[in-house]
Amino acid sequence: MHHQPGSGGTTSAKGILWDMKERYRCCILQKYSKESHKQIVSLCQHRVQKASPVLVMIDNLEEETLLTLMELLQAEASNLFQGNPGVLCVLLICHRQTCPPRDRGNVLFMLTQELSPEEKNWFQSKYLELTESFKKQKGPNPKNLLSLNIMKENFSEQYIENTVREIIQGIKSRQERSLLKYVALLNAYDLHFRGVRIPCFDLLMSDRKHITGQRWEKCLTTPLKMLIAHTKAQPTSLRIINPLLCKWILTILMKVDEQILSDVMLEFLNSESCNYRYDEASKELFKILREIMKVREPTASGKPSTFSRLIQELYDSKDVDAAAEILATTFDKTWDNFIAQQLARLYIVCENWEKAIEYASEATGRQPNNSYLLDTHGQIFKVRLSKVFEKGLATDPEDTKKLMQEAVKYAYEGTEIFIKVQELSSMQNTTDPNTAGYFGQVEICSSLLDTLSLIPDFKDKANLRMFLQGSLSIPEEVDVLTDKQRQWLTSLQKNVFTTLRKLDDEANKHRSDFNGAQSRNTLFFQRRNIDRLRQTISGYFGDEDAPTLCGADQLTSDKRRRQVRNFGVYSLQHILQLLKDENSRDKLLTIYGLTEMNLSKPLPFDCRIAIGSALALLQVPHISDLPSFSLLLEASNRLYKMNHEDKYIDLEPYLYLLLLHWPTPNRKHPQLVKPVTLVGALTKWKDAYDRKYPKQQQRHPHRNERPFFFLTKNDDIRSVEHFDQLRSFHKTFHNYKLQSILSSRENRLLLQRFEGMLSGNGWDVKIQLKTSSGNKLPLTIPLFTRETRPSLRNKQVSFVIGFGWSGPKACDIQTESTLGAVTPVHNVVLHDTSMLNTRDAQPALHKDVDLLISIREKLKQIQQLKTHPRNHLNPQQLRLIDQEQQLLYQRATLLQKRKEDYLGSL
Repeated sequence: MHHQPGSGGTTSAKGILWDMKERYRCCILQKYSKESHKQIVSLCQHRVQKASPVLVMIDNLEEETLLTLMELLQAEASNLFQGNPGVLCVLLICHRQTCPPRDRGNVLFMLTQELSPEEKNWFQSKYLELTESFKKQKGPNPKNLLSLNIMKENFSEQYIENTVREIIQGIKSRQERSLLKYVALLNAYDLHFRGVRIPCFDLLMSDRKHITGQRWEKCLTTPLKMLIAHTKAQPTSLRIINPLLCKWILTILMKVDEQILSDVMLEFLNSESCNYRYDEASKELFKILREIMKVREPTASGKPSTFSRLIQELYDSKDVDAAAEILATTFDKTWDNFIAQQLARLYIVCENWEKAIEYASEATGRQPNNSYLLDTHGQIFKVRLSKVFEKGLATDPEDTKKLMQEAVKYAYEGTEIFIKVQELSSMQNTTDPNTAGYFGQVEICSSLLDTLSLIPDFKDKANLRMFLQGSLSIPEEVDVLTDKQRQWLTSLQKNVFTTLRKLDDEANKHRSDFNGAQSRNTLFFQRRNIDRLRQTISGYFGDEDAPTLCGADQLTSDKRRRQVRNFGVYSLQHILQLLKDENSRDKLLTIYGLTEMNLSKPLPFDCRIAIGSALALLQVPHISDLPSFSLLLEASNRLYKMNHEDKYIDLEPYLYLLLLHWPTPNRKHPQLVKPVTLVGALTKWKDAYDRKYPKQQQRHPHRNERPFFFLTKNDDIRSVEHFDQLRSFHKTFHNYKLQSILSSRENRLLLQRFEGMLSGNGWDVKIQLKTSSGNKLPLTIPLFTRETRPSLRNKQVSFVIGFGWSGPKACDIQTESTLGAVTPVHNVVLHDTSMLNTRDAQPALHKDVDLLISIREKLKQIQQLKTHPRNHLNPQQLRLIDQEQQLLYQRATLLQKRKEDYLGSL
């Protein structure tokens, strides 16, 4: 449940718990700990023979922590129910968000600071009712119930301002005003709106005790108690009674004291209240301070703000020096490395590179094995490189030597750091590993290529590509590279494509399987456009000529590969994504045709793309001339034999070999590999998958990825069917579970069934592969989901086989008696796409750099033309001069978009 502060979200959630308490066990997660998931399981099992589901309210827990909790609860549920149906708990998640998202997406319900007409009437009626009770001396004066009045007035800013000003006028004590100002300051910028422990203000309020003779918090004046109160959760803490009041309390008191926001924060940081003492109160205060400096909140666009709420407000008001001073002062008091990181980020945005490096080095020096801190260090070089590009774009690079030297220097140093980030991330045992290092490496490579393309010698991208491949020397006047940098450039293409494949693996792995909290990586992948990055990189390493099958047999193998790279494909995921394009048939035919010509003497790239495009063509409607199955069998066998792991564990060779060579009654080809090869490949596949995703095996040994290819009763390449095709038989199957889709009548008739013995634990089936000599090889295949029917265990069953990244899976487990039960399907709907004419398919490449260069050339012409009188110019030249403002605006827009892209990953 998303809600704006003060709109009643937490109160509503607690009301739900109260209403459900008679039917379910209900609890509130007050504070997350490493034992929270175990406590929920204990409550579920407490004093009952059968587990009773728990309704858990979670209020404003950080997304990453929430994801960790959900991951742990999923593991607990798996252990508790052993694959049987069951519910451990339901999470009621309250998510406080100041700016309502413009695009609600999956947000089903949100409480905002705006009442409906019915709600307005209810509050008016309630106010009158309370007024009558007050007149009869049966309740409080409703005028003093500020939260009620704020909602009655429909969150009116004018009402809040007038009310707060009137109350503050009644507070005469200087100490009480300071107390109110500091609490309002902390509450306004603490996203969790927590109370502040009373002992933190003992020194500030010490005079009050001498005057009254009792604890100062017991003798606060009435006006102050109307704005500040003890929190219910912690009676020893103070908090503003409503988050909507904080802004106006601060605004009014700052005006009275002639201060600005940074003055107040620095005053508090340097006050006695902020001197660290080794007690619980001081510990909690410093925790709040650290989070005020670090924690960012989502904006209306859904993206997180660049800085925390406080620092962002100071940055937006151009009070940058004060923002830096506040962060530095807090760092000196807390020695929190992530505050040093925020200082480095602030200096990056302000282009103060020396200070950025100073604080990034400070953070990584104190915590060298933290990948997030190291990533910020790498971002310095990435942003500096983008500034080199902008400087080179402004005019012709007069000092080409300096442009080359700076561009390669920053790209080389930044890449070294991002590779280290990747290594550290792979060693961190976290639910959501840090993928920023992969993005950083690819983005800095893209920025380097953009910058190098500004050099006159590399205006032709073919020259740039040949230079990077080491087959073209450059003039001596720009040859300023060290041997290390030159060697690094020659391996740039291989390394960046390997990193892009890793990124795609991570993107596929981090797709969210549930509604609710999304991991940092899920949101990160949504913000960072992998397709755009891939197209940009492919544009530089691809071919200068448009891909075409006409005369392709006369081209070299390398040129055909470059033409394939123009489409931005280098793995199965990218090829399948092309099916979403309008002219997917033409693109896939061109890709397959170009790679097929290379299969006589192939590289792994040729085999991988040829097989992937052939399997994708199966999903294109009305296509008759399908690739040769014999050719694909030979290519998959070659790819398997050529699969030598370097820096990247490639699962595609295993997938293609077992998918295409698995014996079925209709596959009689002599190119099929021997069963013993399949058994060995399956063992290697499992080992490669476990090494690639070691945390998957540790956390969820029985959690499988859904298969996406299935074996059918058809011949040759038609013996393979993609999951999307099985799902296309009926529109209502879009969100159906896999079992429902496989058990439909059409799919039962289409899919090939195999026989085996279901194990006693219900997790796998044992089958036998026959050799050409009639010998039988035993093989165990895991089930996609555990079979929960005890009557089928240790018995002969039939099943279909699906293939995904983790290997073959047995699905739709049935016996002869149960096989007749199918899911009825009516009104079969196939793809209704008219056949497209075969033509040379043109890839869509990212053109912003070319456009910026074109704008630069036009602006140069305009400057030259403006030196002549207008009456000496022809109409075409005059029209060009008149376009100057439009060109400047267009350039500014493109550069702003690039800036948002490279700052978006900070």
